[in-house]
Amino acid sequence: QFCWACVIGVGMGVYTAVWKALIEFCVDFVWETIPETLKEWGFFTELDGWFPLPHYMWICPTIFGGVLSYVFVILPISIPGQNEWISAVHSQGVQDHSTFG
Repeated sequence: QFCWACVIGVGMGVYTAVWKALIEFCVDFVWETIPETLKEWGFFTELDGWFPLPHYMWICPTIFGGVLSYVFVILPISIPGQNEWISAVHSQGVQDHSTFG
């Protein structure tokens, strides 16, 4: 059992490290790489320009929220609402997979 515990511990440590690297890459890409590229292309300007870079802070979440909402609407499986999810978690302890769809 000790050997398996060590193997599982190492596996979970590697998984956590890879997950952390992926999240950091995504955050850096969305909040550093894309704005810098858009600024280089001339879409955004300095603070005294016609379209300053801080506008990216409301444009990005708006676009991502719109895309995410659209994806949830076109999915062939309906996603349970917050009330259904809370009721299921409180009554069963988990969300029943049969409620999707």
